[in-house]
Amino acid sequence: MKATVLDYQTHNIEYSIHRVMTIPSLQQAAVKTGEGPSARCEVQTIDVHMPGPGQILCKINYSGLCGADKSLLYDEWVPMGLMPKRDYHGILGHEGVGTVAAVADDVKGLWKEGDRIGVKWVSSICRTCEFCTNGLDELQCPEQLNSGFSTPGRAF
Repeated sequence: MKATVLDYQTHNIEYSIHRVMTIPSLQQAAVKTGEGPSARCEVQTIDVHMPGPGQILCKINYSGLCGADKSLLYDEWVPMGLMPKRDYHGILGHEGVGTVAAVADDVKGLWKEGDRIGVKWVSSICRTCEFCTNGLDELQCPEQLNSGFSTPGRAF
């Protein structure tokens, strides 16, 4: 699958760029190994998954880790009953920026290949509950997914 970035504007000067981004089948990721204070992040080769419904795939250019990631890495929130979900696959990180490489059909009206993207803590919301529709409280969405907690993070 190929993504193409075409025609964008900067300061009223139009540039036409044709850049082909090939989506690899494998990528490098910092994956949590171990538990508690002895846990570490090891760079591993993992599969690249194409986006499912409601998802986009991003090529991450830069990523960072914050204090929440440190707490998740060392299981510091476990005594409070907060443990990452199995679906996060040990990949921390929610401070990434990059480019949209692929878009699921049901969100093509929201995103297009080549868009610049920033990854934050809340990676997905339901877009239908009271919290999501009032325009003020989507952080309270009971169906929210969180990068590096309930979905894989972005520490590549």
